[in-house]
Amino acid sequence: MTVVKYDWEHIRIEYVQGRENEHGLEWPTLEQLAQEYSIPPQTVRSRAAKEHWTDRRSDFSTLLQQKSRDLTLERLAERVSVININAFNVAAAGIKSVGQALLRRQQEGEVSMEEHQRIATALSAYYRVVKQVLSRESS
Repeated sequence: MTVVKYDWEHIRIEYVQGRENEHGLEWPTLEQLAQEYSIPPQTVRSRAAKEHWTDRRSDFSTLLQQKSRDLTLERLAERVSVININAFNVAAAGIKSVGQALLRRQQEGEVSMEEHQRIATALSAYYRVVKQVLSRESS
C-alpha cells in the first residue's frame, strides 16, 4: 500500500488566505481543493476541521479587511492633509495681501470706515480658515 503525501501547508494556506487570479482574490472551497489536488473530499474536510481552517479563514478575512480600511484611511488622511496645507497657505497669503493693501491705503491717505470694514471682513474670513485648519491638524 502506497502512502500519499500531500502538501497540506500549501493547501491550507490556499484555503485560509485565498489565491490571486486575474479578477483579484478568490476563496476556493474545500471541494475545489480536493478536486484540484486529487484528494478525497472527506480527507480534506477532516483535515480542515481538525486544523480549524474555517476559523482561520474568517480571522484572516477580518484582518485583511481591517488592513484595507487602515490603508484607505491613511491615503484619505494624506489627501486631506494636502488640502489643509493648501487652504492654510492660501489663507496666510490672503492675510498678508490684505495687510499690505491696508498699509498702502494708509500711506496714500485716510482709509474710510467702509474700507476698514471690508478689510476686517476679509481678515476674519482668512483667519477662520487658518483656525479651522489648525484645529483639524491638532485633533
